[in-house]
Amino acid sequence: MSIPNYVNKFLHPLMVKRVHRFYNRKLLTISRYRPELFKTVDALNTQKHLELWGRLGLPCSDKWLRMLSNISGIVDYRYCPDDIYYSVIERVLNDCDGITNILDDKNMLAKFVPADYRPKTVLRYMRGEFFDDAYNWISVKNAKELLFTDNGPLIAKKSVESLGGHDVYAFNYVNGQYCEKAGSRLTLDFISKQGSSFIVQERVRQCNFSAMFNPYSANTCRIISLRKPWDGTCRVVAAGMRFGVTEAAIDNMSSGGICVAMGPNGELSRFAVGNWCSGAPVDRHPVSGVSFGDKIHPYYKDMCKVACECHANIPNANLLSWDMVVDENKIVKILEVNAKSQGVDWPQFDFGALFGDDTEAVIDWCVEHKKNDKFAHFRTWF
Repeated sequence: MSIPNYVNKFLHPLMVKRVHRFYNRKLLTISRYRPELFKTVDALNTQKHLELWGRLGLPCSDKWLRMLSNISGIVDYRYCPDDIYYSVIERVLNDCDGITNILDDKNMLAKFVPADYRPKTVLRYMRGEFFDDAYNWISVKNAKELLFTDNGPLIAKKSVESLGGHDVYAFNYVNGQYCEKAGSRLTLDFISKQGSSFIVQERVRQCNFSAMFNPYSANTCRIISLRKPWDGTCRVVAAGMRFGVTEAAIDNMSSGGICVAMGPNGELSRFAVGNWCSGAPVDRHPVSGVSFGDKIHPYYKDMCKVACECHANIPNANLLSWDMVVDENKIVKILEVNAKSQGVDWPQFDFGALFGDDTEAVIDWCVEHKKNDKFAHFRTWF
């Protein structure tokens, strides 16, 4: 055993404990605001929950079962706890120290997703150099000219470490240059100050179904696909939809947005949640007044098909979360893919457990393939 691996053998359990402490503190915070979410669940489901997740050999409580059951009104002993998910499940299903570091860079999405399923990229900035959509090198002069050419409304964002939709900018072409409402201008200097990786893309005009909730924000769908490592088949295990509540382009919960879970046929949850630690669920969009519970996303099956098709291009990750929209021409567009730090709590806010009927098989596979990886990514350092 190499010295780094020998050291990590002792560090790994400490990192697991750190993850569990963080998510236990999260539950404690939630319980202070909304104690009604932690009403006890019947003894049989509690016992089955503890026995099921206890197979992984880690501390397991019934708190996640209680919270998710009380949020959704569905008691399902298979609900996946956040602490166990982030400390073991995601890290065993995916190569979190390898390929997923590449997937984290939105500039690399084109290597795994065909052009038909992506917004057109106007400009890429990668480690101090500029490239076009096809990764052809662009001189500084030509990059500058691109930013002063009208390419329609644009979305510009950091390509790495942009947690929760932060550092996303919407630009419009005004008087010969790109500007955003806050006053920033899209220039080479602006881009270079955003970090080592930045991407400028066309802004997708969303389909009528998404736009009726809020025409300004992206209103993305989160589609979670599982390639079963025990037989190689792929299916969508959970999904949800997010909405902005202002004229800003972003829709992430951490940036003020709200979200609903989605059922197996694309039906939206009866309610949406935002800052659900302290705020009450809502049954309609707070700005447009459009209700959620009577709606079915008409392109849900198309998004599931695209997710599984593209998942086949990423063999080192068995669980992926795809952020998608359907454009005005009814074509699915993938905005990004997440292979680590995937949020799995809110897709369980209705319609049952994350992995559903595959839960036991996922746990058994993770028990058999447990490993001591290095906990390199930021989610574990909260």
